[in-house]
Amino acid sequence: MNKKISTIVIAVIVIGLAFVAGMELTKRKNTSVGAGEQGANSKPQSYVSFAGDYSYLVPDGYLIDDSSIPGSQIIFQKDQKLEVTSVDEIYSKGASVTQSFTPVLNDDDAFKNYINNTLKDAISKSLKGNTEVTFGKKENDTTVLIKTSVNGSLVRIQYIRNSSKPVILASGKDDAVFKSISDSLDTASKNKEFTTIQNTVLTVSSLVKNRMDDDIYRLSSVSFKSKTSLEELKRLLEQTTFALKSNVSVTGGAMSEDEFTASLLYTKLAEKSGDQAKSALGTISLKKDGEAWKLAGLTLPTNDSLTPTATKN
Repeated sequence: MNKKISTIVIAVIVIGLAFVAGMELTKRKNTSVGAGEQGANSKPQSYVSFAGDYSYLVPDGYLIDDSSIPGSQIIFQKDQKLEVTSVDEIYSKGASVTQSFTPVLNDDDAFKNYINNTLKDAISKSLKGNTEVTFGKKENDTTVLIKTSVNGSLVRIQYIRNSSKPVILASGKDDAVFKSISDSLDTASKNKEFTTIQNTVLTVSSLVKNRMDDDIYRLSSVSFKSKTSLEELKRLLEQTTFALKSNVSVTGGAMSEDEFTASLLYTKLAEKSGDQAKSALGTISLKKDGEAWKLAGLTLPTNDSLTPTATKN
């Protein structure tokens, strides 16, 4: 997502979203080897959350940003340039958000009591509107649809699936996109490929951080090796030595039947007073090779993309 979210740290009780002050994700200075970036795949895709253990279908014509708000995914149209400075703007501009839902209340009565007597009032107060809740069932899980209106107009719709690892979807529109995502929300680990993909992505990410090029190449697919030599991989890692010293997080990715692409968020904190923290993105793409998932593409931020910059007076 080409945008900058830079504001004070805020928390909205509606779903507990938080922006990170000073995060700048618009400048993607990077270099890559192998396959293309996330979003290039034309096959039907699901987003898979490693941390939250949930998945859902990505609506046709939409992309997922899982880097701008830690622990959350922003779902927006491919041709949309989404620039926002507040949580409310995300929804008013037609984007949706998913994330893990807390607290975890496995008992149905406790869950319904929390929704009716705590969350409903908090949402109404936060959005200054009227809130209605409708409970339902999806397989063995209790679900709830929460609609909030102001002066008769819908301003927020939220869907919670209260599984062993609950997940919430929030949007400003009750439309086909919202229904598609909410209908497809499920537990990611039900997919037999989940653990293998997660372990492979985290292994490759660790090998990249430690610049173990021989091992990375060994775990790569035939298609990767046909496009990239070991020498080219070594040069890529040499160009990102500064970036690889920074913190990296991988929260999930987009999955089709035989491909998977995960975003890597590299964060370099300010080292001295007057500097700004910097963040940059990379990607790891996997391709199913027989029964195994192997590296198909690698994009990493260049050194200068994570060089802390001084603030202007």
